[in-house]
Amino acid sequence: MSKKKSIKKKVIAPKKVAQKPLSPQRKKNWLTPTILAVLAMLLYAPSINYDFVYDDDAVLKDNRFVKQGFGGLGKIWTTSYFKGFNENINARAFRPIPLTMFAVENQFFGLNPKVHHGVSVFLFGLTAFFLFLFLSRLLRKHHKLLPLIATALFIVHPIHIEVVANIKSRDELTAFLCFMIAGWLLLKSIDQKKFLYQILSFFFFTIALFSKESALTTLAVIPLMLWFFRDLDLKTVGMKTLPYFGLAVVYLIIRSSVVGGLNEGVALTVLDNSLLAAETLSERIATNIYVLGIYFFKNLFPHPLLSDYSFNTIPIVGWGDYKVWLSILLYAGLIGATIYGLLKKKVYSFAILYFFITVSIFSSVIVLNVNAYADRFNYNPSLGVCILLAWGLSLLIKTPNKRVTCLPLEGDADRQREESSTNSKNFTPLQRGKDFTKNPVEISTISPFNSLFRKQNAIGILISLIILIAGISKTISHLPVWQDRYSLFEYDATNAPNNARMLKNHGGSLARQALAATEPNERTRLAQESVQYLEKALSIYDRISTGHIHLGNMYGLLGDYDKAGLAFERGLAIDSKSYSGNTNLANVYYRKGRYQEALALMQKVNQNRFSKNDHYLISLIYGKLGQSDLAGKHRGLSGR
Repeated sequence: MSKKKSIKKKVIAPKKVAQKPLSPQRKKNWLTPTILAVLAMLLYAPSINYDFVYDDDAVLKDNRFVKQGFGGLGKIWTTSYFKGFNENINARAFRPIPLTMFAVENQFFGLNPKVHHGVSVFLFGLTAFFLFLFLSRLLRKHHKLLPLIATALFIVHPIHIEVVANIKSRDELTAFLCFMIAGWLLLKSIDQKKFLYQILSFFFFTIALFSKESALTTLAVIPLMLWFFRDLDLKTVGMKTLPYFGLAVVYLIIRSSVVGGLNEGVALTVLDNSLLAAETLSERIATNIYVLGIYFFKNLFPHPLLSDYSFNTIPIVGWGDYKVWLSILLYAGLIGATIYGLLKKKVYSFAILYFFITVSIFSSVIVLNVNAYADRFNYNPSLGVCILLAWGLSLLIKTPNKRVTCLPLEGDADRQREESSTNSKNFTPLQRGKDFTKNPVEISTISPFNSLFRKQNAIGILISLIILIAGISKTISHLPVWQDRYSLFEYDATNAPNNARMLKNHGGSLARQALAATEPNERTRLAQESVQYLEKALSIYDRISTGHIHLGNMYGLLGDYDKAGLAFERGLAIDSKSYSGNTNLANVYYRKGRYQEALALMQKVNQNRFSKNDHYLISLIYGKLGQSDLAGKHRGLSGR
């Protein structure tokens, strides 16, 4: 009998597919921007402890819509930028996103300058993060250090101090940040063919538009960056840009329904834009060319930095001024370089065009801008200059990429497909099913960063470090100027001795200190110093109502009621509705026995705004006029 052999079937267990760990290269892709973000926040961390300054009052501290928190959102989205501060200001600005952010912060934390400054510093950190991601993807076929150098230059550029340290400039911060995110997502959607990224790009571009009107200029940047840095035909570039154009049209329709046209209801003065002081068209053109030179020059040599460049910081010049011709030569060189590199799609050509496009809205060439120049206006355009400088520095730094031949490991094909979007132009994808023993692959063995510190790169690295250290030093030394309104106005009045507005602001801050002082000698000293600054300001430009009113208060404090009355009268001749002008002049008239005139002024203003001192003053006036009932009523309201 034959034995039957039992045959056991061998059960083959399915292979466990191991999860692929995040590759070192992909980890590095997030590490660099994170480090840059932390460094950016550390650089501006001291500003978290700063107070409200300058225009923070208009958009935050004294803005009634913002102070209502969630309750003010409806008004924020249906009125112009400054309506919550002053109903009489007809600004052509519609920026609901930053006001919404302020309202939300106020809802949860109240009017806390540390919170508002902290958010601004955090947003600047995010800007550094996404700027690097944007530039790394945009310039992926170019020098590997170019995005890093450009981002580092942008972070340490002192021209950005006002934007980060002044809470009001949240509009600039948010608009630029959101465009960087939108641009990065657009490039990802093209590179990875994922439409979801483009939808997200539309969202962030819309936020940029509703943050500040200047974001409209980036509409011209989008097709340029696609044409320069992606192999797309003009038709595809146009189709990719068209949705952004549609979003801009929707924004302009909404904006127009709220604030009207570009110049509707806006009356600019010489104090605002000194170009209006030009007596002839020839002078205005020459001065405008000079101002355009300042925009570029300040990016290279950011000194002095001021919070305001009102009349007469930038004087009117003629064609005989050498600064006009220097500006012409500068822009002729930039235009020539742009044309030369345009068809060759050179990085420097794109960088110059980026500057031209983003600065155009502030240049007063097409539409007269609210100011001739401001450092904050250079926030977005400075990126073009940073890219241009980074390109120049990258020419001095070589990063050879040594390659050896080897066989690929199993699974490398899938991993390389995942990481192909971050590799250089020399990337060769592995193919599944191919006999690699016959076709070995060249791979990089040395990171460009490992070969960075070579003798031939010494000059390029040294120049880069000098520029970065100089930027950091200037930022650290100038940042404390923004700690409060007193230090800011004092600095500007000292460094811009012909600036009527800054002289008036500093004189006004001294006036407030004088009124608050309790020691007589100190009060007199502050009042006398205030008078000096105010009189100088009004000698440069005398159509400043608040300057005359501050001056009247100081003369009154010094006991010279004749000069005080004259100053108040001049202030009211400019702004007859001024509350403080009317009540203070009434006080002077009372002291001089002109009771009927004093009463007329007190009745002219809104008595719902009366302070206890105002009630006391009108009670005295009624008493002198024999109206004892009304005198008693207001005396009771005064608490005396």
